[in-house]
Amino acid sequence: MLSLPIVGCGGSTSSERSVAASKRGKLIVRSPAVAPLHTVPSHYGCRKNAVWLPLEWSQVPAGTKELVLVTSLSRFKTSGGTSKTSDGGPKAKLAGVSALAGLGPDLRQLRVGQKPVGSYRKAHLSPLCPSRSTVSGMVFVVYAMPFRQHLRRIPELELSDLEGLQAEAVASGSLRVLYGRPRP
Repeated sequence: MLSLPIVGCGGSTSSERSVAASKRGKLIVRSPAVAPLHTVPSHYGCRKNAVWLPLEWSQVPAGTKELVLVTSLSRFKTSGGTSKTSDGGPKAKLAGVSALAGLGPDLRQLRVGQKPVGSYRKAHLSPLCPSRSTVSGMVFVVYAMPFRQHLRRIPELELSDLEGLQAEAVASGSLRVLYGRPRP
């Protein structure tokens, strides 16, 4: 399980963040194209679009000022020599993280190829285009923020920039899927 928080530059104090964490709501995030923990259908593939898999969410709390979609990609091998985690699952290596920020609080879905007006994307590590020769885990997390983020000001998304968003979010939800076409 991969948890990726993001830091916003909203200027909240640690006591404000603890209050927000104690009242955090749960968003429902889904895709009409794939069930959670299932493989993305082959006709959906990573493109240069900001969104290449349709996503929907609900239960955004009143007072939300901005939504931020964080997508992370982890790669694991499917053939011999794969190391295992303590629970027996394959070990994954974080390969990329992308944030699509500036999403309006009334937005409830993203269509393939859609990049809403006013939104902007920041990335860390490699682009989020999974290799077709390995199986990759993809996690889509939507954060409901109590204030506008200022991620646009940073030149490149760093993992250190990801630490506060989760703490400051008034609600969040995630969808985990698999992507890849292992070689026969």
